Amino acid sequence: MECSKCRSEAVVTQAYSGLSLCMRHLISDIESKAKKEIRKKGGLASAERIFLKGDDDFRLFALRIFLSSLFLKRTDIVFVADEAEATTVFSAETLDDAACGLLDAVLEGRTAGYLNPRDKRIIAPLSVIPANEVFLYA
Repeated sequence: MECSKCRSEAVVTQAYSGLSLCMRHLISDIESKAKKEIRKKGGLASAERIFLKGDDDFRLFALRIFLSSLFLKRTDIVFVADEAEATTVFSAETLDDAACGLLDAVLEGRTAGYLNPRDKRIIAPLSVIPANEVFLYA
């Protein structure tokens, strides 16, 4: 199977888009979707204090890789070790995690958390990307 964009060997086929992508184009696709999700949530202001939330698995590793490349030249952003010190929380959840979490909340009658605003901004840039693609990115 070859990449739909460059004819190299494809590493994944996206059933939802019909595209087969090589590693280079998969990385580009994931990063552009994640950046769009950050912009959709309001972007990042100067002097943001960021906490990374997630288990120590491939999701958090992929989020760290993505954010390190995104914020490489931004010296005004600070990563903090305590969630209480953060102004913005970045969650490492993927599309699969978000779908399961919402379904669980609906089935258990806990939908208020999805509708009511929180005291801290939570951004999950990988929440629009399937877990298998995030795994390949990591």
